[in-house]
Amino acid sequence: MTLATFTGAAAVGAAIGQSRAEAIQLAADLHHMTAVGNRISKARSAVEATIASYVQMYTAIAPDVQELETTLRRRKTEFGVYDGNFPAQHEQTSKSIAGMETGLRRTTLLKQQIDVSKQIDALDPAHQFAAWQTQMLPLLTSEEALDKAKEPSSA
Repeated sequence: MTLATFTGAAAVGAAIGQSRAEAIQLAADLHHMTAVGNRISKARSAVEATIASYVQMYTAIAPDVQELETTLRRRKTEFGVYDGNFPAQHEQTSKSIAGMETGLRRTTLLKQQIDVSKQIDALDPAHQFAAWQTQMLPLLTSEEALDKAKEPSSA
């Protein structure tokens, strides 16, 4: 083997190794995102219809929401790198990046809901329902709009 051939092979090997490492990291992040997202969804689905239960649920999911946001940000960046390395996969990668952006919008809304739940919890119980109506419901409506935007139109 000549030095040029060896150098070329080493460069290709490094690129393959890097791509494999990227693929492994993407797979690990997807698994992690799914697990964290499932914990958040499970907690939200199991909450009782009381303000106290919602406050408790939002307190419980706050670390997972932060963790999910961090993973989504990293994954979005990774997909940008992946897109540059694998242009033939651009269409799918673009869809994945759009999904990460929607996830980030959802985590922003969840963080706002967590903050509002803390504010509501600090209020006198006689004022909590009114604050829920004016402060929390608009955030929940915005989150619901994210889901509707993902649904295919039924025209």
